Amino acid sequence: DPSDEILFSDNGLYTPNASGGNVQCTPREKDRIQYYFSYPLSQFLKTREHLENSSQVYALLKDPDSALKRYNYGIAIIGVEGDDETLPARVDTNVDYEAPCIGPKGDRPEPMSLKLTITISQMKSGVEYNVYRYNHVDDVPRGQFNKNSKKGSLWKSVSVQGGGEWSETFQIKSDEEVFFRVVKAD
Repeated sequence: DPSDEILFSDNGLYTPNASGGNVQCTPREKDRIQYYFSYPLSQFLKTREHLENSSQVYALLKDPDSALKRYNYGIAIIGVEGDDETLPARVDTNVDYEAPCIGPKGDRPEPMSLKLTITISQMKSGVEYNVYRYNHVDDVPRGQFNKNSKKGSLWKSVSVQGGGEWSETFQIKSDEEVFFRVVKAD
């Protein structure tokens, strides 16, 4: 559908400044960094020539010379609203920067503590839900989360009276990964 858009975050990787260098990742400078990018899918594929003549930061390469017209990439979105199994779960952080930034030689800073808040929405009153937490993307099953619970850890069983939302705040280090799936308990 030509009206579809792709929206993603590069987690602050694109940080140009007026002098062509990088913005320093400090709390004061973080507002200058663009995190989210949105493009109509019809404009996301670009030939190298079109990309060089564009102000667009991100694109997927469209090779007009490919005889087979096949492209070596793909986008996979799993566990989204509408799959009739998972509930929407949003994770927010208390900071949106890491200080200091990764150095010019790729030197990584010490991990910092982050407070994350998971918010689950569209819960039905009195229904128990399992919140699965995974610490690596390869551990996240593509479906049947209760049946495949051995691949992840059951983090919480939750329910709400009156329906709506549930949230909880917890801490991780900035070098850790965390993924959630929320489903009705069996």
